[in-house]
Amino acid sequence: MIEGYLRDLVRDAVREALDARADAEAAMPASALSFWEPQAAELIGIKAHALRDLRRKGLVEAVRLGGRICYRRESLVALLEQQRIDNEN
Repeated sequence: MIEGYLRDLVRDAVREALDARADAEAAMPASALSFWEPQAAELIGIKAHALRDLRRKGLVEAVRLGGRICYRRESLVALLEQQRIDNEN
């Protein structure tokens, strides 16, 4: 009985995680591989200084190109997944 409940719980959690990843990837422009810091922040719905703080804390990967900070698409998706809040009902 509890095994069935746990199996359903895990299945639902995995499904939600995969849906969240698909939603995050779908929200990003298809042609862009990376984004400058202000673009990346706007894209994920936070201020540039908040994204910079997350980068400095090591919570999101970035690269420096020509003196500017650039975020890869995969890094932004990973950040969104990492910051996800599950419903606790």
